Amino acid sequence: IDRGVVIFNDDLRMVGWNRQLGALLTPPANLVRVGVRFKALFDALTADVEFLDGASPTRLWDWVENRAGRGAHYFDARRGDLTLSVFARVLPDGGFVMSFADVTAERAAIHTLRASKNVLEARVEERTKELQHALGLAEQANQMKTRFVAAVGHDLMQPLSAAKLYLASFGATSDQPEAARIAGMAQSALQSVEAIVGDLLEISKLDSGKAMMRLAPVPLNAMLEALNHEFQPSAAAKNVTVRIRPTDLWARSDANYLRRILQNLISNAVRYTDKGGVLVGVRRRGDAARIEVWDTGRGVPRDRRKEIFEEFNRLDAAVSAVEGLGLGLSIVDRAARALGHPIYLRSRVDRGSCFAIEVPLSAADNSTISVWDQSPLVLVLARDDARRRAIAAQLETWGLLVMEAADGAELRSLIHDTDVRPDAILTDRANAADPVEGVRAHAAVLDTARIAVIAQRGDAPLSAENWTVMREPLNASDVLEFIASAAPAASGVFPGAN
Repeated sequence: IDRGVVIFNDDLRMVGWNRQLGALLTPPANLVRVGVRFKALFDALTADVEFLDGASPTRLWDWVENRAGRGAHYFDARRGDLTLSVFARVLPDGGFVMSFADVTAERAAIHTLRASKNVLEARVEERTKELQHALGLAEQANQMKTRFVAAVGHDLMQPLSAAKLYLASFGATSDQPEAARIAGMAQSALQSVEAIVGDLLEISKLDSGKAMMRLAPVPLNAMLEALNHEFQPSAAAKNVTVRIRPTDLWARSDANYLRRILQNLISNAVRYTDKGGVLVGVRRRGDAARIEVWDTGRGVPRDRRKEIFEEFNRLDAAVSAVEGLGLGLSIVDRAARALGHPIYLRSRVDRGSCFAIEVPLSAADNSTISVWDQSPLVLVLARDDARRRAIAAQLETWGLLVMEAADGAELRSLIHDTDVRPDAILTDRANAADPVEGVRAHAAVLDTARIAVIAQRGDAPLSAENWTVMREPLNASDVLEFIASAAPAASGVFPGAN
């Protein structure tokens, strides 16, 4: 056998051995014979052998002398360049047998594996620290980016809004058609810039986790009707129809963010539909309402259905930046995830698409004064589209919710269709002669709304009682003070009212 073997009797004298024993231990020749005591061989060998891993000559000698209840004994030892595995076992007659095996290669392999494991663990730990450091830097950079975008966006909003109002005022007073046309074009460009900055601010807010979600019952029909009025002009300009199917379902969501999600979905549907129309409807799905926006537009290729929800990603690369930077669906994705509302997409290229969002159902809340929870709702009444939109955009940057109407007839239709109770009305001087008085007879609820007339400096004073007059350019503190007095319950809810 390839193991060295030696046998001792119960008197601890050698009674047998094999040739491999001599090859592994090379004991003195006079000690390898019958009758030699274990102690003599033990003393000779321990001087030449190193015991490993906690083994020792003392422990071996104690095992040999402990004749009662001896079990098997194992240990490793080194002799020169050899590593030996030693096994000792008691024999039935009271003696014992010891075997020695050369395990140099095996122990070397184990040692190499242990060393490699230690090196690998050290490298993993080092890489983990490097990764944690890199993640920390990335997170810090992302936070700095978010703060920078928020700071720059807020700083830009005010002068942009002021410039829009100045241009609207200039266009309304100029007696030169070309100057008025150029002012209108400049105002349109500023509106596009303001919309882009607003989208960047919204993404910054959602990324930073500072977006406050206030869940409450939301009447879906009123919200969809308001959006329908908002998109009719832009859809009509493209000869695209927008239809809303009425619903009596209520959802539990944040009204502001749900409206923003649907606004972006409908806006995209109108933008990418060249002929046909857009249909918005609500289906009940168990305990949820599935709000679907269908269009007959260009469709979304299957391999691009994920990337369209990323920032600065648009299907049509030829679309001008004036029409947006591809941030709408990114806002939809972030806001929907923050609310826990799943987004679904079905599409066929050149046939159209269906974007859908699923929201939990809620029982109707008849105690709700307005569909917008506690946020003040302001109705802007102005015949000039650009002027009306400029005022509405400014109010929205201050955290107000805004509805728009061009004249008394449109206002009556809006109040009748949506049953919305505005907290305050801002009307253009051009409408001040007829508008609100004519509406009061059809909507008594407006008796509770405060009214402000926006007039240009130098206009003749108004004689109407109980009407607040605001001169252009509008001052933020004056408008917010007026809104806060009109909706005291909402004071402090929106930024700037504090």
